Formats: sequence, C-alpha cells, structure tokens
Amino acid sequence: MGANDLCSSLFCGPLFIVGRPRSGTKLLRTLLNEHLDVSIPPAETHFIVPAIKRYGLQPRLDGGHRFEKFYAELAGSTFYRNMKSMGKILSKAQLQSADLSSWASICEVILKFYGPKGLEHAALWGDKTPSYLTHMALLKRAFPAARFLHILRDPRDYCLSMLKVWGRNSLLSAELWRNDIQAARQVGEQLGEDYAEIRFEKLLSAPEETLRAVCAFVGIDYLPAMVNMSLPSENLGDATGQRRIVDSNQQKYLSQFAPDTVRRIEEIVYPLAIELGYTPCFATHFSPLYPTETIFLRFQDGMAWTKFHFDEKGIRQGLAYLYRSL
Repeated sequence: MGANDLCSSLFCGPLFIVGRPRSGTKLLRTLLNEHLDVSIPPAETHFIVPAIKRYGLQPRLDGGHRFEKFYAELAGSTFYRNMKSMGKILSKAQLQSADLSSWASICEVILKFYGPKGLEHAALWGDKTPSYLTHMALLKRAFPAARFLHILRDPRDYCLSMLKVWGRNSLLSAELWRNDIQAARQVGEQLGEDYAEIRFEKLLSAPEETLRAVCAFVGIDYLPAMVNMSLPSENLGDATGQRRIVDSNQQKYLSQFAPDTVRRIEEIVYPLAIELGYTPCFATHFSPLYPTETIFLRFQDGMAWTKFHFDEKGIRQGLAYLYRSL
C-alpha cells in the first residue's frame, strides 16, 4: 500500500472509499467506522458527482433559487431516501449552515450529519460509493484536500460475486474490472500520496496489518476495536449478516466456477492481473472481449440488473430507483 508517511492528524476529510462493486468497500467502511474518529454514512451517496457536473466546481448555492433546486434534488436522491428510511432527515436550515460556495463545506455538513458519529463530532468524514472510482480526478478538483482509498479484489472472485449477487455476466464483469482499474490506477499516479490501494484478500487474512496501513494513510492512530464489527457490514453475498471478518471469503472461484470460465476471465484481465500479482490458473495470454461481444453482454447485463431491482423493490419502486440512478 502506498501509505503516506507524512500523513498529518490534521486531515479531516473527505476520504473517498472506491473500488469495483463487490470488492469489499462495505467491509472497509464498516471497519473504519469502528474508529472513534471516523464517521462515514452507511449509505452510498451517488449524488455528489452529478451535482458537481450540474453546478460546476464552484457551486454558488447561496442564491435562493439554486439552493432550493439543489436541496430538492438531494431530497429526491436514493441516498436521502435510504437515510430517511433509517430515521435521519437533514433540514434546509442545517444545510444552510455550510459555506454554500464550497463543495467541501456542503458535503461535510451532509456526510457528517448522516455519519454514525453525527454532525457535532469532530470526526474524519467521507463517503463510500464504489462508482466514484472512475471520477477521482473530478472529485479531486472539487475537493482539493480529498484522499482516495481504493480496494481491489481478485478478479475471479469479483466476477463470481457479481454473478451470484446480481446475476451479472462474468465475462463482462472481467472486462469492466480491467478497464476501470487500469484507468483508476493511472489517475492514482497523478494523485500521488493522496491515493492508496489495499487488497480485499489482505484485509481478510491480515486485518490488523492492513488497517494499520489505512490509519497511517489518513493520519489516525490504529485502534484494536477496528477489527471487531458492532454491526454487520454486508447485506448481500456470502458474508451477509456477519459481524466478523470472514477470512474464508476468497478463492471461491476454484470450486464454484468451471475451469473454462476461470480461463476466459483470466484471459480478459491477463496483463493487469499479473501486474497486480493475481497469478492465472489456466490463461497464458491476453484476449479481451470483442466490441460486439461487449455490446451484447451489456444489454444482457442491463436486463439482469433491472430484474434484480424489480425483485428486490417491486416494479414501481424498482423503476423509480433505476430512473434516479441514470
């Protein structure tokens, strides 16, 4: 991990936890929230990047109309609705206490209010939204003090989890894993000491060592309580409901994927997987998906994603969720 040896305890956020979905971002957030001085909301925001694109790097929400519009959009977001279902509602007055010309101030009020420590606690604040992996450069421009913690998972186990939980196509998942992580690591090189990577497998097998490195990166002292979860981190997949680190939740692809499937995944991710130290079991060369394959599998994946949300939420709420996610 590229931990910053010069990290200062004065860093208070934002910390963005990013990664491909099903890569351990929820587990990492849960463990960090066990620290007395970390407060990251239990729901993914998803609204921050669209808001920056809509209002610009200088939001200028201090004008009445722009503030009302932004608050209405926030209140219509999946993040706001999820937090409202947990009994927390940020009022207009509370949001207006922020410097409305600064995304850092605006989001600090929102994310600290919805964080487990609350608005008044002087905690390190941040967000866990995996999809921000592909928007780190924009976020760094909007939040100059931001740091990014990227968690990576073995692509074979990642593809297996995407299939088991959401019905996502394993070969397309492999293609997206390679493309997104390659692009993110290139941005990470530009971010320098404000970017760090950890491995999901290392978090499972050596949690104390990994969390000590994470704490060094953000400039806080490691606390032994961080390896003990007071709440389950996962509501989907094989670790659902667990209040412990399930160290066996890795290398399941060896028994749950056919060898031909493993080989094809390895061919798609071949160069990057080797660079990251994920040794192939069967593949001997790089062979990505053809563009026509990608188009077909994206359509197939979209149908599976829609079905998942319909099954989980019902048709009406599922359609509303997918619309708000566009």
